[in-house]
Formats: sequence, C-alpha cells, structure tokens
Amino acid sequence: MEEVKYYESFSGYDHPIKLNNEIDLNSLKDKNNYLKAIYINNKLKVVEKYINNNLFFSYVYVYEKNKLIKIETTNINGEKKTILND
Repeated sequence: MEEVKYYESFSGYDHPIKLNNEIDLNSLKDKNNYLKAIYINNKLKVVEKYINNNLFFSYVYVYEKNKLIKIETTNINGEKKTILND
C-alpha cells in the first residue's frame, strides 16, 4: 500500500532522513519549498525535495529484510549516485 505525505523540512543527514512538520496537500500551493515522501507498507521509500516546483534532489531507499541497504540519490542536475549503507 502506497501513501504520499508532504513536509516542510528535514533534519540530519543520516538515512533515512527525519522529516519534520507534515503539511497537507492543499497547503502546497502556498509553499515554495517542500518535501514529498512516499511510503510503501509504512516504510519510507522515496523523498523528493522541491524548490519553486522544481525537483532539487531525491532519495530512493532500498531495503532488504527491513534493513536499509542502499540509497539511490539524484541531484538537481540529474546526476545519480548509489550509496551503500554499511
């Protein structure tokens, strides 16, 4: 089951990042910056940061047996990188 939530900010740079200040979908029209989070089966799978409706970065979390094993990142330039979670 997929669930999408929106947040104003995040804290820390450990993964998965900690999302702060959940906002509702109707509030997005008043926001220049926000984060979109996609949860699958109550587990954070994707985080996308938007600035002025443009994708700034994204994190895709890959789990194995409920353990985070890698993070697939994409930056503002579309450059992709995979980080293994040791």
